[in-house]
Amino acid sequence: FPTRRSSDLGVLFTGFDDGRVVAVGASSGEALWVANLSPRDVLNSGVFADVDSTPLVDVERGELVVVGASSGVHGLGLADGALSWTQPFKGGGSAVKAPDGSYIVASPLEGLASVAPGGGINWRTPLDPGEYGTPVIVGDTVYLSSADFGLQAFDALRGTHLAQLDTGSGMSSQPVYDGANR
Repeated sequence: FPTRRSSDLGVLFTGFDDGRVVAVGASSGEALWVANLSPRDVLNSGVFADVDSTPLVDVERGELVVVGASSGVHGLGLADGALSWTQPFKGGGSAVKAPDGSYIVASPLEGLASVAPGGGINWRTPLDPGEYGTPVIVGDTVYLSSADFGLQAFDALRGTHLAQLDTGSGMSSQPVYDGANR
């Protein structure tokens, strides 16, 4: 995320397994803000506090969207890390932005879902238990890799299952789309 000063390299955002999210000045290496999304008593709660997902910078909304393994999907202010909203969602991975502005998140526990900016579920499609990669969106289609079921395609606006490519042994990596060469 770039800043206004030309000599500054910008800001890096990352999450940690203790539930913290940190904004770091790329030029200085200093923490600009720290947000704690873990339960208050994480040691005694039995709750997995991880915020290991790749943060999503939503410049239009001025938010950083992160997903916690047990705490759900969160919107944080880019400038200060202030919590704007939370949508409970168990076991989710990284969120990606859909064409309608919502955030698509996959979880073996809760399925594939479209989370509205500010919270709320637009749609949810069940997924079989297993390990899923980060969704990739091309046009109005969500592609989702599965360690057990290969590559699946869903409608990004309604969640409808469109197709499945059986790779024989599943896929453990995230698919990539080359927009320049299609």
